[in-house]
Amino acid sequence: MVKTLFKYEFKAYARTLLPLQAILVAIAVITRGVQLFESDNIAYDIVFVSSVIMLCISMLVLLVFGVIFSITRFYKNLFSHEGYLSFTLSVTTNQHLLTKLVMAFAFTLISVVLIIISAMLATDWS
Repeated sequence: MVKTLFKYEFKAYARTLLPLQAILVAIAVITRGVQLFESDNIAYDIVFVSSVIMLCISMLVLLVFGVIFSITRFYKNLFSHEGYLSFTLSVTTNQHLLTKLVMAFAFTLISVVLIIISAMLATDWS
């Protein structure tokens, strides 16, 4: 039954956080693509700086939204109407808490790794 909890937690996190992570990687690719057309033009400077600012903002949004989503998911799944159904499963309270903690940590770790990868991609680190 714990596998089922992990499956549904993974689906809930993936449904919300994977699009944000995909947007982050797309902005990193766009930033890298802008660097390929480097010139001394003022228009290039404006586009490059704006793409870097968008990348930094998307990194911050991904981290903050991940934490907020973890907290709200914990509350909704355990203390609202959804929690009533969750506690009808044949799983202990400790297993519920462990599932929530592991999935929140896993998706936070995935987000941090994607932030590092997107920063490396955007800045041409090898």
